[in-house]
Amino acid sequence: MFIAFADGSKVSLLGIFDLMTVPPPQSERNQPETVLPPCAGTQTLSPAATRDPALSGHRVLIVEHQEDVRRELKQFMGGQGFRVDESHDSSMALGDILRAQNSPDSYSAVFLDASLPRLSGFDLVDLLRGACQNLPTFVMVLAAGMRDDQTLRCQAAALPYSLAVPIVETELMGILSKWQTVSNPAAASTGSSIARLPATVPSFSASILLVEDNLINQQVAKSILKKMGCTVTIANNGLEAVQATEKSQFDLVFMDIQMPEMDGLDATRAIRSRERLVGGHLPIVTLTAHALDRDRLQCFDAGVDDFLTKPVRREEIQKAVQKYVVERFLSPSVAVEPVTSAPSGSHMLSLVDDDTELLGRLAMILTDSIPKQMANLKDAIGSSDFALIQEISHKVKGAMAQLDATAAKNAAHAIEVAAKAQDLNGVGCHLPTLAAEAQALLVELRPFLTA
Repeated sequence: MFIAFADGSKVSLLGIFDLMTVPPPQSERNQPETVLPPCAGTQTLSPAATRDPALSGHRVLIVEHQEDVRRELKQFMGGQGFRVDESHDSSMALGDILRAQNSPDSYSAVFLDASLPRLSGFDLVDLLRGACQNLPTFVMVLAAGMRDDQTLRCQAAALPYSLAVPIVETELMGILSKWQTVSNPAAASTGSSIARLPATVPSFSASILLVEDNLINQQVAKSILKKMGCTVTIANNGLEAVQATEKSQFDLVFMDIQMPEMDGLDATRAIRSRERLVGGHLPIVTLTAHALDRDRLQCFDAGVDDFLTKPVRREEIQKAVQKYVVERFLSPSVAVEPVTSAPSGSHMLSLVDDDTELLGRLAMILTDSIPKQMANLKDAIGSSDFALIQEISHKVKGAMAQLDATAAKNAAHAIEVAAKAQDLNGVGCHLPTLAAEAQALLVELRPFLTA
């Protein structure tokens, strides 16, 4: 079972439920890679160069698909006293950086190959700027013969630090000399005392289709998206939206419901119908003034991925872009802790008239059944058994509804609808949400488990 990306590449969905499992550490990874011949004229860096004791112990990541360049950088930086991690894969590197940002041992710098396959260094920076508030310093490693073009891209992306292959030792030492230590003795032991070089404001690089007939709403949403760094295309009704998706590729659609010519739900149905013929799955988030459950279910039945209630706030739009643009590029094996909205234990207790014994029994049932249902759902997805996917997601939806776990219930319902339409990409789009919300619910129920 795979998720298909817009560029035609695919990633496996197996393992998507292992959200709480951290992938093996760098030292234990043993992935095959393509070893390229050494770059012509590469200058060997000398590990014996003047060493600055203030830099010793700080953590850096080298992301480079050419083994000889990666090995040379690692040897030199290690000789300077840095703790060096390495990767040749953009998706794995993205996960490494995101996890490190949430730990006291985050990366001080990332040496990033500008010409990484599939997801370039520039694309990776765009994704990280959308996902992180406190970014490491990026040093772009420019490909031989492409220095001029990639230098211009660095300038356009506000990336002031770069090295060209073959790497010149004086240029690298010049960058290292700009790092200054912070007077914080406690930080020295963690390797986090390097002052980060000036970082740019986080932004998203995404192509957004905004479908809205109200000019005021158009301008407000467009302004929010453009300030986030997105490219925005406007469609004034559902018919224009369908036509736009036929002509151009978008990362995400924000779709109003009530519009002339063709409403948002009919437009969504038309887009999903075409996808069943040509493949792919374009995330669609509806903008609606209605917040009732029946309205939400109607949206999911039409094939909508998510919805925002008007008036839409900047924070909600940013979360939607991060969820449906940034996180879609993560490898399924990458464990990034999601934001969940499971009901609290006290709320669930109120639903059963404060009967702790009853809630305890429900907790035992769900703690036993939900992991099994998830495992069965994983198997059904692996074998493309749409009937079984529908059956399992329907049961999970009912269980989640009993305890007012709205986000989990909606995700299960969306999976059920996608399975009914035999839309594997649609199923995959909602799997991370269901897995995370179900896990969060079990955590909230844990105190009520009876002996």
